[in-house]
Amino acid sequence: MDGLTPDLLDRVRRDFPPAEQEEAGRLLLGYELEQSSDPEGVARVRHAMLTGAGGELYELRILLEAARKDYRDVLYWTGS
Repeated sequence: MDGLTPDLLDRVRRDFPPAEQEEAGRLLLGYELEQSSDPEGVARVRHAMLTGAGGELYELRILLEAARKDYRDVLYWTGS
């Protein structure tokens, strides 16, 4: 899960069982802002994805696909 901020790593460890943590980290790393070099913006969207997922990999996958299309949807849906 290299590449995730310490606070995101903590959240993954809190929200997901050990057997799912690596996959959750991989999914979070799958989100990048291609048009921006704003690491804070990427972290904000990743936090929103974790909030919306509620510890469910299935939901995290859905939010990743949504964020890739338009990250603002994820921020809106999660109130972030």
